[in-house]
Amino acid sequence: MKTKISKERIPRCVKCSSLIKPNIIFYGESLDGKILSAAFESAKQSDLCLVLGSSLAVYPAASIPETVLHHSGEIIIVNRNQTHLDKYALYKFDDPEEFCKELISK
Repeated sequence: MKTKISKERIPRCVKCSSLIKPNIIFYGESLDGKILSAAFESAKQSDLCLVLGSSLAVYPAASIPETVLHHSGEIIIVNRNQTHLDKYALYKFDDPEEFCKELISK
């Protein structure tokens, strides 16, 4: 795959000629409704939600930790910048390394 990407401007599938892209959602793309619904159902039952490197500014996914809080769960936020949920977080870490060290020490 690496060779294919480096040789072509836009990599395409050899079987169907469709564009090859990573299994991620790019900004502006829609989330799969079934997956999003399952995430919200899980959030309603979660005791804890880790928010890692998110500004919590892009919805609807940004409302997943809000759903956890609304259903009496806790959130831990690891993000260099402030978010609107920092004041509700059980813990807030600015540095991922600091978070990992704290996690290991427990």
